[in-house]
Amino acid sequence: MAFSKKTREEVYKKTGGKCAYCGCDLPKRWQVDHVVPVVRNISTGEYLGEGTDNINNLLPSCPSCNIIKSSQSLESFREELENMYNSVARNGTFKIAERYSIVERKQLRIQFYFEKIGIIVVDYYKQLLKEEEKCLESNLFMIAKAKADPDTIWNEDLWNEKVKQNRQFIEVCKNIIECNK
Repeated sequence: MAFSKKTREEVYKKTGGKCAYCGCDLPKRWQVDHVVPVVRNISTGEYLGEGTDNINNLLPSCPSCNIIKSSQSLESFREELENMYNSVARNGTFKIAERYSIVERKQLRIQFYFEKIGIIVVDYYKQLLKEEEKCLESNLFMIAKAKADPDTIWNEDLWNEKVKQNRQFIEVCKNIIECNK
C-alpha cells in the first residue's frame, strides 16, 4: 500500500530512523509495516485481517525484516526468528565456530527494537486481548465440562490458575489500550 509523504515521515520519526524490529539504520528504500497485518484477498481486494492503516499500527521496517515478517503476527514473527537462530545453531560451521569461541550460543527471547524503546502498539494489544478472551472462554468451557462429568480426571487448581492468569492478562491489555487512546 502506498502511504502519503506525511504519513511516511510520521512513521519514520517513531524510531528515529531505525528499523522497528532489528534496530538497524533504515536504508533509503525502507518500508512501512502494519504491526497487526492488514491482509487482503489478492484477486478481490477483500479485507481479511484485523489490522488497520491507522498510524498507531504502522512502524518503519528495513526490507529484510518486512519480507520475513510478511503478514505474520508479531508473535509468529518472533517465533520464526527464534527458530531461525535454532536452525543456524545446528549448522556444522556454527558448531565449529562455537568450539573456538568465535560465536556464543545463548538462550534468547527476541525483543524487537520498538519494544526496547517503549513504543506501544495499541492494535497489537487489541489483538492480544481478543486472543486471550477466546482462551478464557475455552478454559471456562473445559472447567464446566470437567465438573459435569464425574469420570473426568482433572486438576481443578491448575485450571483455576489458568483462568486467573487469563483474567489478569485481559486486564493488563485493557489498561494498556485505555491508557494509550
